[in-house]
Amino acid sequence: MKVKLNDGVSFTKQPELTTKYSVSPQIDIEKIRFNRADSTLLVEEGALEPGLTYKVTFTVTNNKQGDSTCEECAMTREIKFKTELGPHYGIISIKPVKGFANRTKYRICLNNWRSERYPLKVQLTGIGKWIANKVPVGSVVLREKQSDNNCYVTKLPLLSSIHAVITDTLGLKATA
Repeated sequence: MKVKLNDGVSFTKQPELTTKYSVSPQIDIEKIRFNRADSTLLVEEGALEPGLTYKVTFTVTNNKQGDSTCEECAMTREIKFKTELGPHYGIISIKPVKGFANRTKYRICLNNWRSERYPLKVQLTGIGKWIANKVPVGSVVLREKQSDNNCYVTKLPLLSSIHAVITDTLGLKATA
């Protein structure tokens, strides 16, 4: 993420500037860098928590003024933003729990998934019982908020587990 600092901040001469910033809620300082050359704050991928509102406060001070009470010597700007929240709160259930490979009809239900953006694409894959290859099980598109009755019936090969990747329209993912 890049945040430009110089929006609305100008000085008549090229002064010696000190730039300070803070982020609330606090994030790991190792994942933030300020690039003085182009007045950009760089935040590494994964440093921000999904679904939270952050406030970044910048203070730029002109160090050559000499008058510590000068109101024009320091300028402060605040930027607030909310990070995107991917698909969440969903349940995937498979019944019956046991059966026979390629004979038993399994009911797979995808219920209570929530997102800020629809449709959601659900990709189901299984891990084979004796081979480590991923086996495609199926895919479903959830077009809107649904609480129940989002089920389908299928026969499954011999699997040790099933995994789901739920993706929204921005590419944010959840796994189950």
